[in-house]
Amino acid sequence: MGFVNAHFVAYTTDLGATAVQGAGALATVGIAGLAGGLGFGYLADKFGRRPLLAMAYSMRAIGYGVLLMAGSLPIAIIGVVIIGSSWTSVISL
Repeated sequence: MGFVNAHFVAYTTDLGATAVQGAGALATVGIAGLAGGLGFGYLADKFGRRPLLAMAYSMRAIGYGVLLMAGSLPIAIIGVVIIGSSWTSVISL
């Protein structure tokens, strides 16, 4: 998450967004993290931790792939939301 926190706003300005738009997009990580933590915690109670950890790390890899291949701000937001939700979810597991 350090890469995302440190460089996301600069990355979005390279995509053509303003710094304020990039910072607003980065704020979605908190919302996604909250949803991911609660959702993965609930699902872990039903299915166990191991499968959910595998899913969370897979989601994180997909999120980084989406983020690095993004050509526009909306796609970058999708990537960072996937990363944020999967990043926080492993804490609850």
